[in-house]
Amino acid sequence: MLLAKHSFAENLVDTGTPLQVVAQLAGHESLQTTRRYVTPSEADLRKAVKGISWEW
Repeated sequence: MLLAKHSFAENLVDTGTPLQVVAQLAGHESLQTTRRYVTPSEADLRKAVKGISWEW
């Protein structure tokens, strides 16, 4: 169940859903709990940097 909840929260954040809405939908009383679910991994950060266009 934990993985499904994590994926649900992460997918909502990826689509631009505000964190407060994600927290409510996930049943979290604290935004800090929600932040733990949606903190990007090192792989996520590397992917984001690779997606930057360095051409001006």
